[in-house]
Amino acid sequence: MKPLAKYILTFGILIIGTLTLQAQVQRGGAEVRKDMNEAESYLKHGDARNLARFFNETIEINIEGKKQNYSRTQAEFVIKDFFSKNPPIPESFESYHKGQSAGLSYSIMKYASSNGNYRVFLKIKSTPQGRNIIDAIDFTRE
Repeated sequence: MKPLAKYILTFGILIIGTLTLQAQVQRGGAEVRKDMNEAESYLKHGDARNLARFFNETIEINIEGKKQNYSRTQAEFVIKDFFSKNPPIPESFESYHKGQSAGLSYSIMKYASSNGNYRVFLKIKSTPQGRNIIDAIDFTRE
């Protein structure tokens, strides 16, 4: 094979590989955003049961500086208790920022309740199986 033909073939393979990888990353990012939006909706409406579907096997929860690791089941009860003590005002809920860094996704929101507002930080990671799970949730009173 002539050198120019080898160069063109190699270049073509690299371009196809790059485009395929980029398409996979974009699909993965869209899936994370979809799951993040769904989790935010459950948070906005104070739905601990459905929010817990996104929890990791163990999850770090920080409520006003009291940080602890919980199992998924325990975490559901902790969040349910938080929601009952701080009923949401869905129309005042705000999503401030979403981003990705080092393979993790995060979302920063305002959770409005009848007892005051909280800045909420969700840390979401993708598992090797392609599932997006909440690894940590942080509530800080504003």
